[in-house]
Amino acid sequence: MLALLCSSNAVASPPPSPLPSTFTFINKTYAGTRFAGKVIIVAGGTSGIGFASAAMFVQECARGVVILGQNEEKGALAASVINADASQAHCGGTTTAGNNDAATATTTFVRADTRNRTELRAALAFAADTYGG
Repeated sequence: MLALLCSSNAVASPPPSPLPSTFTFINKTYAGTRFAGKVIIVAGGTSGIGFASAAMFVQECARGVVILGQNEEKGALAASVINADASQAHCGGTTTAGNNDAATATTTFVRADTRNRTELRAALAFAADTYGG
């Protein structure tokens, strides 16, 4: 015989987040400057440690961060989350290409398969054209 027990005192769980759990990594109070003025390319930055690294580079005052990946939906989401949540307010206003708004994060996504030389070269050219270098 199978019995199902229900409790009227059950606590409702919060609704699931639409974002992957790794996207909650960003520490909004962090203020480093180790990568001030640098352009960073992160292969596999759409989730996990790649996403965490991309967010940290932005918070370390990178002039630009380019996330490479093959899934355009995940890449666009990762870039938008970093741009919304990773602050550069402490960077002094000189980190963004063509923009002196210090609070503007500088992450873009480029669809590229790093095994394909042509796509990789195009991604590198995009980074150089967009952020200088």
